[in-house]
This record gives sequence, C-alpha cells and structure tokens, in this order.
Amino acid sequence: MKKRVAAYCRISSNSKEQQTSGDAQVMYYINLLYNNDDYIVIGIFYDVGSGLRTKNRKNYLKLKNIIENNGIDILFCKSLARISRDSLELIKFIRLLIENDVVVNEGGKMIYDLKDKMFNYEIYAVIYQWESQIKSDAIKWAYKRGFENGSVYMTNLYGYSSKNNNIKIIEYQANIVKEAFSLYLEGMSEYEIAKSFENRGYINKSGKTSWSYLKIRDMLTNEKYIGQTIGPKTYCKDIITGKRYVNDCFNQYLLEGSHPQIISKTIFDEVQRKIKDNKTNGYRKRKDETALARKIICGECGAFYIRKTYLNRDKSVRTYMWKCSKANKKQCEKSMSFHEAYIIDKIIEFLKNKNCKVVYEEKSVKDENIKYLIDKYIEKIEINESSIIIFFRG
Repeated sequence: MKKRVAAYCRISSNSKEQQTSGDAQVMYYINLLYNNDDYIVIGIFYDVGSGLRTKNRKNYLKLKNIIENNGIDILFCKSLARISRDSLELIKFIRLLIENDVVVNEGGKMIYDLKDKMFNYEIYAVIYQWESQIKSDAIKWAYKRGFENGSVYMTNLYGYSSKNNNIKIIEYQANIVKEAFSLYLEGMSEYEIAKSFENRGYINKSGKTSWSYLKIRDMLTNEKYIGQTIGPKTYCKDIITGKRYVNDCFNQYLLEGSHPQIISKTIFDEVQRKIKDNKTNGYRKRKDETALARKIICGECGAFYIRKTYLNRDKSVRTYMWKCSKANKKQCEKSMSFHEAYIIDKIIEFLKNKNCKVVYEEKSVKDENIKYLIDKYIEKIEINESSIIIFFRG
C-alpha cells in the first residue's frame, strides 16, 4: 500500500547562504520522494521565517491542517527542531503527529514511535528555546553597547548607504527626501506626496515606484535625516510573540552628528510642528478626503470637524455625519453634530444669497459641482452651539 508523504523545510532569512541551504533541501526531497513509486507525495512545504513564531509561516500551518485531518503517513524533515524553537509549539506539534499516527523521517532516520522519544524532545524543546533567548539577549547587549560607543545602525534607510559602518548619502534618494519635506511644508499631505512620487516614477528603497503615506510619514519623522540617532526606540518583552513596544522604561541614547545630514534641523523642526498641529486639530488627511475636510471648525474648542459614516442594520444605506474630532475623546462635550446633507443645504442657500451660480445633481460632497463651489467660495464653516456660520471667500 502506497504511503502518503510530505516534507517540511524552513530557513530563517532570505540571505544568500540560507537560500542556498533551503533550495538544496527542497531538491533533495523532490528527488527522494517523487522517484519512489511507493509514495504519494502530498507536498513539500517550505517557509522562510523565524523558528520562534509560526503565525506567518503559511506552509507550516497548511501542513498542520493536513496532519489534523489525517492526511499524511510519513513526514520528512531535516530535524524536528526546525519546526519551532518555541518549546510549547514544538511539543504540541509532536503530540499532533502522535495522535495521527504519523511516522517521522528525521535526517534520514525513521522514527516509528514518537512516544518513546517524547521526553527527549521535551528536553530538546526547552534547550532550543533557551538558546534563542541567549542569542536574543546577546543581540540586545551588543545593540546597547553600540549606542554607548557611538555606533549607528543605518539599516536600509532611504537616502543612505551603509557598509562596514561607513555611511554615505545617495544623492538621488536624498533629493527625493528633501522634496518630501518641502512639499509637506507647502501644504501637501503625506498621501498627496506619495501619489505625486508615484506619478513621477520615483524609485523607492526596494527599487519599485509604489509609495504609501506611511512611508512618507516615517520619512518626515525620522531624526536620522538631520544627522542624529536616538535609540533604542522600541523593545521586545517576549521573544515568542516578538511584539515590540515603545521604549518608555529603558534608557535611550542621543547621538548628534553621528552621520551626514540630508535635512537641516530648522526644516525638520518646522515639519514636526506642523505634524503636531494637524494632530492637535484632529486632522489627518485620508485617501477619500472630501471638499469639506479642514473647512468645518468647532466653535467650542477650535478643532476640525471630521466625517463619520453610519450604516443601517442591513448595511444597505449610508448616512454621513460631521462631528467635532474631540467629541469622541470627551474633550469637547458641547459641540453639535450635523447631517452632511443639511450642511450642503445651508451652503447652497448661502451661495444663492451671494448670487453665485449654483448647479448640482446630488447633495453629496463627492459631487464635482459641490466640490468646485466649496473650494472656490467657502473659506471656512464654523459650528457654534446649534448654528452654522459660513465664511465667504471674497
């Protein structure tokens, strides 16, 4: 009777050496399994990722699902330790193999009864995790000592190249960084800057022309562009989860003049003030920003009004409301909320009284005619108690 077989391979990173090792493992199992007439090959499962975390190892999760459904008879792997360096995960996986009567071929040696070796694997699992913890602690220590000695970690930062601690400016990228800061000070949002870069075909660090507003935000807030280095900014509480937290409990180091600067400190500080002002006023530009964005101001606290979308029970009808951005935070309890259609009615009525030519098809801020009228004639809208005050752009 033919046996259903599968193989699992994992490498830790995409480095050239690791890829060579991974490719060699895959080719070995292809030749071994597909050339054996006694085998039905279910698959060769291959992942690139940390041994401590399995969440993003899609092929490992697929393999587990197949085993849970009693889909294989023999599992081939270089070492069961490659499955996971999380002791609990490794023990659970071995127990899953036992429950589904899976035979393991580990490094060419057949293991028919994992129960007999369960105690050994439990010891190995603890040792593997302990080794990972020791390695993590050593990296943290080296990182800290590097800051104390004035060393700068410039991993993959746009605008710079770093080799053997020799940091140089890449002129093409540096000019794009300067342009991002300049455009933001001129009033463009991160999203608009990203779209502008895409339209002009600017190449990012990965060699592609795709840009996101998050990349622009990271660029605009990175102090390394003024020749400073602050760190460590985050820390990891648990090597198993790998989750990082903002460093608010360990010493941080500030290295000034640690490398060549691209942006002057004056421009950088000005950009940070503008970012802070936008946050304070409750404004953050979005992809679907409407013509009323940054037009409506709360008469009670001075913050911007934001657009909220509400759905009925079957989600077939959308209702748009405008409310003070600080209302949800309970920092502005007296502000009033208004339906978008009501605000547009007031705008149209106001413009007609000003003898402006008003033509529209629907009462929506996404209607191009409404957008045109608001951009051309409306300076701002102030909501005070229950009244709407419209300021004409004259």
